[in-house]
Amino acid sequence: MLLEKINSTASPSPFGQLSKEDQLSWLMEEYGDMVVRLAFTYVKQKQLAEDISQEVFISCWLTSPFSAIACNPNALFINFSYNAVQSISVK
Repeated sequence: MLLEKINSTASPSPFGQLSKEDQLSWLMEEYGDMVVRLAFTYVKQKQLAEDISQEVFISCWLTSPFSAIACNPNALFINFSYNAVQSISVK
């Protein structure tokens, strides 16, 4: 359904037409596996990696404008993932 919304828009950047919740859903569908795998390489625990990925998406969604996320998502998610893992390691 979300991909249908994106594909049905004529604009070159359809993300501005999506609600913030739909933007978050799209990001999680598109980059969720990558973020979990990246977190797993650090913590070596599947459940903890999934928890970290949720923190990454929530932090990214709350602090970054979607235009910045869409511009270079890999670098942004790698940065947020690394910071989330580091904050878990410190505790």
